[in-house]
Amino acid sequence: MHRTTGIATDYYAGIAMYLASYAMLVIIFFIGSLRTNMIFVLLFAFLEISFWLLIAGYLKVAYGVPAEAANLFKVGGVFGFLTSACVSNDPSRTFPRAILF
Repeated sequence: MHRTTGIATDYYAGIAMYLASYAMLVIIFFIGSLRTNMIFVLLFAFLEISFWLLIAGYLKVAYGVPAEAANLFKVGGVFGFLTSACVSNDPSRTFPRAILF
């Protein structure tokens, strides 16, 4: 595997570490949501999958494989969209539905 050198490598690896710290926090939220409704469980599950796909994508860029990273970013975006779909269908929100639709 070819490893790129320079500031860009450290930058993308740093973003991956930043996302990994948030992914570990989301695992705690996911475990806490298991006793609540299914929307929150799906929300944190999709968010966790999205974070790990983005982490893998940024590590691929850091190690010089941008072609594979592009696919990981796309799939991570799909799971990010599913996360936002769970948020928009949450019945416990306080603002009226007429604002969104």
